[in-house]
Amino acid sequence: MIRFTSYLSNLIKSNRTKLTNAEKIQKYFRTQEGGRLDFIEHPYLEAIYNDDSRYMVFSASRQVGKSTLLALDVLKRALSTRNESILFASASEAQLSEIQDDKIRRQFDMNPQLKRAAFNSRSVDNKGKMIFSNQSTIYFKSIGKQVSSARGIAAPQIYFDEVQSIPRAHISVVRASARTFKDTSRFIFAGTFLGEENTLNQLYLDTNQNEWIITCPECHQDNPKLGMAHIDKDLPFLFCVHCKAPLDRKLGRWVKHNPDNPKSGYRICGLMTPECTWRSKAHDGILDLYESEPFDKFLNETMGLPSVKGVNLITRTELEDLCGDEPMLDPTNVPPNIQQRPSVAGIDWAFNTDEGGVSHTMITFALLERDVIKIPYTKRFSGPEYSGPQGPDKVLDEICLLVKAFQSDFVFCDKGLGHKDNMRLQLRLGQKVQEMQYHGGSKPTYWDPIDRCYKIPKTLTLDQVFLNLREQRYLFPRKDDFEPYYEDILNLYTKYDEDHRTRTYVKSGKGSDDFCQLLNLCTIGILRMFGYPPTWMSQSSY
Repeated sequence: MIRFTSYLSNLIKSNRTKLTNAEKIQKYFRTQEGGRLDFIEHPYLEAIYNDDSRYMVFSASRQVGKSTLLALDVLKRALSTRNESILFASASEAQLSEIQDDKIRRQFDMNPQLKRAAFNSRSVDNKGKMIFSNQSTIYFKSIGKQVSSARGIAAPQIYFDEVQSIPRAHISVVRASARTFKDTSRFIFAGTFLGEENTLNQLYLDTNQNEWIITCPECHQDNPKLGMAHIDKDLPFLFCVHCKAPLDRKLGRWVKHNPDNPKSGYRICGLMTPECTWRSKAHDGILDLYESEPFDKFLNETMGLPSVKGVNLITRTELEDLCGDEPMLDPTNVPPNIQQRPSVAGIDWAFNTDEGGVSHTMITFALLERDVIKIPYTKRFSGPEYSGPQGPDKVLDEICLLVKAFQSDFVFCDKGLGHKDNMRLQLRLGQKVQEMQYHGGSKPTYWDPIDRCYKIPKTLTLDQVFLNLREQRYLFPRKDDFEPYYEDILNLYTKYDEDHRTRTYVKSGKGSDDFCQLLNLCTIGILRMFGYPPTWMSQSSY
């Protein structure tokens, strides 16, 4: 066998040095244009290259370097390890050709020294297989329509590209190729979202969900993950959602949004790349595409977000992290330290007075505790004791007892269908009972002296609720007590009207969203009670 050149020997030996994966890739490989790989302009890539997790998912916008990322990672593993076996699977032959011809072979065309080191007389370089001089092999297989071509290949390292177009059953078959390598197997999944229920989204949600989080240099607050909150047709730059100051995309950091999951996941959004432009003469900037492309396509390909139901608002894990150790308070024994502190209650009426009907009126209490809004108690009035013609009176009596037990300063109620019951409650509790009513515009919350209620912008204020949730600005009782209520939050999603370019919140199926709406009323109520927002709360909607 022809002896390795020093170039490839050094690459193999680099596995035993202190060089990181990113440093190895930067030293031995090139950009598509033949230049040096740059982690100053692409800081988000360094951590990804250095992640040696055995299960990784990359969800990416189009044209953000995903294919190059995969190609360089595959090459690094093939050339730096003797006798390695790698299976690279994609949805179509065209996608395989792009990786093999435009990305992998391109590295050898730009670097003759690497090519001489990687190939010898016993090497193979054809459409479906590359065998290098160190006897490492990369197999290229299309498994989008049929999976038979990948059967029988034993490979501990398996890469799935454009995984959103590959049936889950085919993925399971291919993963079986690594079954005999239990201690060394590694799986990489990559692609661009097509919708909310596609394979890639399901895989990504089952990871630690790394998102590129940028701290604002002006207000010093962390922004939420890059998404539609950073899109404004009047602001052609990456801005802080809190104070609208410009952000430097390079100053972000990866933050796990599902930290207890051992699987690695990264979302690469078009807004975090140096190629991002907001307006261009070719009308292909971020805002140009936002105005001209179908919204689903814009979400998937430009923002790197799933569509169908809009953005993923929040995960179950994130909500569970907001549950503390304390149980739900016993309303018959409310501690004096709770009674003596300013608090508000929120009520949503939902009576069914038919015999055998069930009431789903709901009440929740909230108070400001340092830098979080604490929810000590919530109740949904359901069950036979609240059914039938006497149900409304029983609920009204119990609500009055609860408000007195907590000694709440204000009670905020949805005006809507509950206006009659709000007036009954006001007769019992006086002017501390205040009505709120949603409006569909963008005007901040205001008092309407004619209707004698607060008018609040539904979409904007619910946006703030989800922002507060993601930033852990709420504290709920322990998980076992509170799980039925945070399910109401998971039942909400955003729906986009492409014709009118408007976004609204809607409820999923027959599930309830009552607690989420009450959380909104209580959040606004606390703001109104103190007369100003806490320092961490955006004032734009309030």
